[in-house]
Amino acid sequence: MHCSGLAVGGLGAGRPRQQGLFVVDQDCFDRFAPSGVRCQTPIPSLDAHMTKGVRPHPENAAGPFYVEDGCCTACGVPEAIAPELFAWDGNSHCFVKRQPVTPSETDKALQVVAHAELSCIRYRGLDPEVLVRFAELGEPGLCDFGARLALKPIVRDHVAFDDLLKVASSPSDIARHFRDYLLGRPDNRYRVTEIMSSHELASFDVAWFEDKFHHIAFSRGDAVHSWLVRNQGNRGVSSLVQDWLVSDGRFSDIQWYTASFWKGRGSSRSTPW
Repeated sequence: MHCSGLAVGGLGAGRPRQQGLFVVDQDCFDRFAPSGVRCQTPIPSLDAHMTKGVRPHPENAAGPFYVEDGCCTACGVPEAIAPELFAWDGNSHCFVKRQPVTPSETDKALQVVAHAELSCIRYRGLDPEVLVRFAELGEPGLCDFGARLALKPIVRDHVAFDDLLKVASSPSDIARHFRDYLLGRPDNRYRVTEIMSSHELASFDVAWFEDKFHHIAFSRGDAVHSWLVRNQGNRGVSSLVQDWLVSDGRFSDIQWYTASFWKGRGSSRSTPW
């Protein structure tokens, strides 16, 4: 879906109007952004419209995502998650070397935003879906226009997915696959408890910092040959589960929900961020 105008103004619907360099069309936002459909339009030069006091790194590629100059601590997160989008200058300061052009690349850029050590990666674009996703991550202030959206942060901690290849035969079996994935990671930083299981449910705890363990539960999904994995509101755990599901390559139709959306079968997303 393509919309000729994008919402950067108030939250009331109305006909498009000119605001500076951009055409504002709140109706486009109201109709399409909540359903996850991307409203896109070519973005003119935004430097004159950026958040006051924020200076982009001079080597950022032209476009909406950028790294703030002087902010990077060389945390290594961009390199680990999206090396195709980020690079480093001679002072080990990261910058956006290429803008994301596909939905999966946008997902990776937002994953970096969710896990970077400091809030250095910003967004100066007008895509309503991206603005919403920054707000859901609790980072609307990282969008030059994000403060205009009165949205609350949410955590997607329930994931349902299909196991059409019958990788696992029971909740304890699917839990074992994830536990083995954690213990086999090359960074060797995860500690896990033994799996507790019954016929309908399996669970274990995982920690990667001190003794801060996080609970993960595994059960059958609603459909035949499907599973549900849920944690207790931790984005880090959700990210680990997503990495496992994608890297394994044998699971399909991965859908993430908030706890309330899962209960009410509300909207879902293919990533937790």
